[in-house]
Amino acid sequence: MKLTTRTRYALRAIVELAKQPKNTALTLDMIAQRQRVKPKYLEQIFMKLHHALLIESKKGPGGGYTLGRDAGKITLGQIMRAVGETTAPVMCAEDNADKYCSGLTGCSMQPCWIEFKKLIDNFVETLTISDIMKGKHSGIKGML
Repeated sequence: MKLTTRTRYALRAIVELAKQPKNTALTLDMIAQRQRVKPKYLEQIFMKLHHALLIESKKGPGGGYTLGRDAGKITLGQIMRAVGETTAPVMCAEDNADKYCSGLTGCSMQPCWIEFKKLIDNFVETLTISDIMKGKHSGIKGML
């Protein structure tokens, strides 16, 4: 599984917001500059994160973006879903048959892919922004 740039940029931007003192907003341009991301692309990502209630926007002087909730309550999985990412290593692990797959019926690998997706889901749903910032990757413990 390879994460899209959209997911990586969303994660980096949320971590950037989490580094700020509580109720301190950052402008989109500040985040874009710090993370070396094009502002227009980041704006598209922020619309999705805002819609998912992961970030909040404040207008006016001192305005910008803040986290929508505590960093300990935002998971990697929530960010991934907000920007349209999937954890499925192959299409059939999400009940989306690949019409070009030779194993459309009776595939011996499908149960493996589904189990692999469950492991990934467990990891991304337990790893929070707070964990990432502390270097504590708690999602791994339950998998070993």
